Amino acid sequence: MGLAAFLLTVVVGGLLMGALARLAVPGPDPMPLWATAALGVVGGVLGGGVTWLVFGTVSGLSIAFATTVLLLVLYRRVVQKRGITGPEAKRAPTRGWWLPRPRERPPVRLEKLERLREAGVITPEEYEAKRSELGDRV
Repeated sequence: MGLAAFLLTVVVGGLLMGALARLAVPGPDPMPLWATAALGVVGGVLGGGVTWLVFGTVSGLSIAFATTVLLLVLYRRVVQKRGITGPEAKRAPTRGWWLPRPRERPPVRLEKLERLREAGVITPEEYEAKRSELGDRV
């Protein structure tokens, strides 16, 4: 088997292992395909290492699968800080490595200043002076 075929096998196998692990753990785990494949590859490598150390062989698909599920559970508990079962597992994660970042909003004080300027309560010069006075504190 050539290197390209070996790498393709590893990636596809990791994708399948990661997808099965995501199906085994209830609740949403939004992550891109490459992260699912990476989860499966790392779980397979760790599971293969465990079976090699314990049994002297690397053909333990069930242990590789269990290791992949364990990695997903650890990711959910440590990184996402949410439960594995019950209602907490069903809610969408608010933390995580692959979640879209929330759009940054201007600070509330700056928004209030802008509204005062737009309403004509303060002049543009007063707005700029107050904005520069707030500086990094906004």
